[in-house]
Amino acid sequence: MNTPALSGIHHVKIPVTDIERSRRWYESVLGLRVQRDFRDDDGVVRGLAGTLSSPEGEAFLSIALRQNPQAARGTHGFDPLSLYVPDQEELEAWKDHLEGLGHGVPEATPNGNVLLLHDPDGIEIRIFGTRP
Repeated sequence: MNTPALSGIHHVKIPVTDIERSRRWYESVLGLRVQRDFRDDDGVVRGLAGTLSSPEGEAFLSIALRQNPQAARGTHGFDPLSLYVPDQEELEAWKDHLEGLGHGVPEATPNGNVLLLHDPDGIEIRIFGTRP
């Protein structure tokens, strides 16, 4: 039996403890462009969706953030999101970008081709200097 076709990733959902704090972080650090807020039945925004874009402005990944403190605590230190840049020069540019935002020097793997950073809830995001 053949597996039915898949066409790509619809979105990645990340649990957070504080939606506004995480929104600011993902916007300033990764350039998330928020396109939609999600309100719960009580009218409070507890989720949002947006995209990350290439330098040319093409959206390449949709990300949703959902306020869920218990799930966010459970993913502390876990790495559900790994991104890549085309070369070592761009990886160095990311390092400079993060330092310029006051995030300090991100961790790097021993071979120097991956930056490790953490969102406000300690969820690890990796930026690879090579394609998968």
